[in-house]
Amino acid sequence: MILDPQGIELVTICRHVDFTEKDVLEVGCGDGRVSAMIAPLVRTFIGIDPELKKLEKAKGNYTDIDFKQGTGESLGFTDSSFDIVLFTFSLHHQDSSLALAEARRVLRPGGSVLIIEPVIEGDMHSLFNIFNQEDEDIIAAQKAVGRCAMEIETEEAFNIEYLFDGPDDIYDYFFDIYEMARNTDYMARINKVLGAKIDDIPLHLHEAVKLWVLEKPQ
Repeated sequence: MILDPQGIELVTICRHVDFTEKDVLEVGCGDGRVSAMIAPLVRTFIGIDPELKKLEKAKGNYTDIDFKQGTGESLGFTDSSFDIVLFTFSLHHQDSSLALAEARRVLRPGGSVLIIEPVIEGDMHSLFNIFNQEDEDIIAAQKAVGRCAMEIETEEAFNIEYLFDGPDDIYDYFFDIYEMARNTDYMARINKVLGAKIDDIPLHLHEAVKLWVLEKPQ
């Protein structure tokens, strides 16, 4: 599987946020995929995640990035420590309102929160939903963004492309993410979502996402 072959995600992020000489915190860094794109652009970078297994993978893949265990609801940093806080596909995995309040606390005046969240549409959303129903959490995160004590500077919807070699590549991707053995029932449900696309090689799928940039008042 090739994720975002055109680099649309990083281009879109950098169009809205200047990382030059900034101190950056990523909340919910997972395996470090986005961390590896952003860390070379900044002055200092810290990625946190509550799951040790994901952190171990991130540390193994990117040995020069500072990864720590932590949660967005209780950030272990002093007030006004960062210029930018990132939530990349992670805000809906926690108490979104509390996490945004904590992000605001650790931001310096005039600092920015950049959020990327999935939206409830598109090929990949339908496939992820087979394994994990997250619609309520996604909606709650979107509502939290709208009512937090920061100003929305930017919002933009865009698509992230996934390229798969075929159905087996898709099965491997999802069963690996969810740490499951291959299951014929789940495979049949994947095939139903794919429909006629299942015969395409390569198989192009898209994840619909939304980006927000919030600003802490000076």
